[in-house]
Amino acid sequence: MITVCNHPRDIALILFLSSTGMRPGGLNDPILKMKHLFSMTAPTGEKCYALKIYDESREAYWVFLTPESTQALDRYFFWRKSIRSEIFTDESPIFATVLLRSNFTNMTMYSLYSLLVKIRTQ
Repeated sequence: MITVCNHPRDIALILFLSSTGMRPGGLNDPILKMKHLFSMTAPTGEKCYALKIYDESREAYWVFLTPESTQALDRYFFWRKSIRSEIFTDESPIFATVLLRSNFTNMTMYSLYSLLVKIRTQ
């Protein structure tokens, strides 16, 4: 799937979903923000992320990203910071829309499903 992705966000998203096993609705219910993401060091010394899904609900749980997924997410964050000049805060969405006119809002479910359909048909 990642071989047909051209954008750093799309690669990070596919690896993110694969690594966490979460449902796509976990991205927006509530919106996953930087405050939900915690950097950790794996026993091997590699950097990885822990993330709280469905924060502040009874169904909240922790997921952990693989080192490969963590690296893809860091590349995506680098793209947002360097290309879009975005400044991250705790309230910044982990997955934002790629459209500049959107003012860095979160990725919608429609965008996610459109991406997955596009990948499946290639």
